[in-house]
This record gives sequence, structure tokens and C-alpha cells, in this order.
Amino acid sequence: MLTNLTVSTTWDVDRYISTITPAQSGQNLRQEAEQERRFPPIFGAPFPTLFEPAAITDCHGHVLVWHLPTIFLGGVQVRMHPGDVDT
Repeated sequence: MLTNLTVSTTWDVDRYISTITPAQSGQNLRQEAEQERRFPPIFGAPFPTLFEPAAITDCHGHVLVWHLPTIFLGGVQVRMHPGDVDT
């Protein structure tokens, strides 16, 4: 694996996905609190800053996020997303 660090959730991503409905808007505080209780975040404040490759997986090893710093040089990123750069 390319990563130096792998961090895993305590929960299953398929179960998490099965609880998401179109009615969830992020505005129902009680529902959001229940989601966070059932599927707690991996990190709390202060949040870590990662400078090395890393992966976040669920409890079964399914990759949720890869962090691959320096995979693209700055000039390549600008050419890929020219509208994102202030000129």
C-alpha cells in the first residue's frame, strides 16, 4: 500500500450509507446528533494536519478517503482547475 498511515472508523460504511435519506438536510439537530452518536467522527478538534500519504478506511478496511499530497505538482493542478485560481 502507498500510505504511511491508515486510520479506521469504528463503523461500517455500508451501514452508514443505508441510514442516509433525501430528507436529511443537516438542519435537524436531533437527527444529526443521532448520526454522530451511531457513526462518530474519526478525529476531533484539534484536527491533525497530514503531510504524508494516508488512507481512511471503515472497520472492514474499505477505503473511504486517500490523502496523497504532492501527487500533482502545483502547475499541473492549475492546468486541471484553471477557474479555481485567482489571477
